[in-house]
Amino acid sequence: MFGYMKPRTEFFEAIQNLLKNYNNEEYLIIGDSLKSDVGFAMNCKFDSCWFNKNNEKLDEPYKPTIVIQKLEELKNIL
Repeated sequence: MFGYMKPRTEFFEAIQNLLKNYNNEEYLIIGDSLKSDVGFAMNCKFDSCWFNKNNEKLDEPYKPTIVIQKLEELKNIL
């Protein structure tokens, strides 16, 4: 759709062109992939929430802001 895939920053730059008046502090990337979702958030300097439903080991260099194991936990975050 945008010509780029996560975790490349060009993916967000394509989205950014559609948005008006965005602020990085207002975004939270939520996903189940360390590389695609958390890596994308790190590349774009966003906070991230890793949905670790299988209790996987956190691999370096990925550093999610928040880690959850059940989607219900999002209620307390959002």
